[in-house]
Amino acid sequence: MIDEVKGRLAGGPYEDAEVVPVSSRTGEGLDDLKAALGRAAKATKRQKASDSARLPIDRVFTIKGAGTVITGTLWSGTISIGDELEVLPSGRISRVRSIQIHGESVDRAEAGHRVALNLNALSTEEVRPGDFLAAPHTVTVTDRFDADFTYLGIPSSDKPLESGVRVHVSHGTREDHRANPSHRGRAGFQARRESYAQIRLDEELPVSWQDHFIVRSYSPVHVIGGGVVLRAHPKRSTTATPEKIALLDALRDGDGDRAAECAFNLEN
Repeated sequence: MIDEVKGRLAGGPYEDAEVVPVSSRTGEGLDDLKAALGRAAKATKRQKASDSARLPIDRVFTIKGAGTVITGTLWSGTISIGDELEVLPSGRISRVRSIQIHGESVDRAEAGHRVALNLNALSTEEVRPGDFLAAPHTVTVTDRFDADFTYLGIPSSDKPLESGVRVHVSHGTREDHRANPSHRGRAGFQARRESYAQIRLDEELPVSWQDHFIVRSYSPVHVIGGGVVLRAHPKRSTTATPEKIALLDALRDGDGDRAAECAFNLEN
């Protein structure tokens, strides 16, 4: 089983990740899993506190006398009592009444914290699991994005993934989003290889640079890859000019100065 999992992860960003056997029936391996999670947590880097607040919502419920409460993990930035937040993709604005972290009331939460927020002027019909909360007017939803995409392949098949094929995309806490990946260069996606792709969505998502996403085959459903968002609002195109590739290279490498120069050259 371990070799099978490692085989599926080979060539991807998690090929060196620990694989820990665990039994949900007997509890065997749970201590090893907790130790592995501890090691992974120590190796993570906290997002900069100066980044704008972004939080994918995973639960929404009502508390009598308090109103609507959401829970989620704060991806970036900070949230304080009294802050205004925008619900995406709807664009509704709400204000934070109170904040809890692990059941304790606090005045402020930072990136990486698991939080519960009591929001005003919102019903549970106006904010749903899978939505995002963000600092107002800092994130614009999009129906496509350019990405650094790794196709892992379909189990028991090395057949390439055709450009434009129907897939499911998971981003944040949104589990099922229909999309079509279009290859930037060759005719199709080769198994266990990174490629630039433009992901075209049926519905708009609030993606941003360096967001991670997962791709599953349409039917039957298998996890077949994933990647990182490079451009959240690209022009719709099927060609990959040298200028576009240079920009994607710079964004993939995190070179802001070179990315700005490439973007300027692309528009002029």
